[in-house]
Amino acid sequence: MKTHTWIAVAALGTIPAALIGWAIGQQQPVEPQVVEDVVAEPPAFPDLSLGPRFPGTWSWSELRGGECVMPYVSEWEETFDVVNCLTTHQAEFVRATLLSSLADDVYPGDDAIREFAIDNCADWEQDDLDRGERFDDLIVTPSYSLGLDAWQRGDRLVGCFVARQDGGVFTDKLVVE
Repeated sequence: MKTHTWIAVAALGTIPAALIGWAIGQQQPVEPQVVEDVVAEPPAFPDLSLGPRFPGTWSWSELRGGECVMPYVSEWEETFDVVNCLTTHQAEFVRATLLSSLADDVYPGDDAIREFAIDNCADWEQDDLDRGERFDDLIVTPSYSLGLDAWQRGDRLVGCFVARQDGGVFTDKLVVE
């Protein structure tokens, strides 16, 4: 009698196992997902030949040179409020230069960019300013982006902010370009 009990237990135990195996076999096969190659878009560079941006809020990398800024906090802000240069403003963004507009150019390194920016803003002639002798507190500070990520995004702009050391204002365009 014991043998028949074990046979019955074994038979009953195989039925759930068979049902589980059947259910698993009925599931739809998983189709492989297609992974598309992501092609990086080439960086976009500002066209500096188009002249200054019109009044409004612009990111640092969108400036073209010749913009007047109000308020001016520092050269390291992410965005700037550009105003008409014939209105009160605290700074002018000038001598805008792209270090490179070739997407494949090798990143020159932080030190090289910093040195270029400092040199770009170092020498000012009186002829560069419209009645610059009115001010004895002018400061010129370089502005630039550093880092390989910024370079790969196309953020290769270098320029100078001209402002007054005491935070004073200009009421007309100071820098002649």
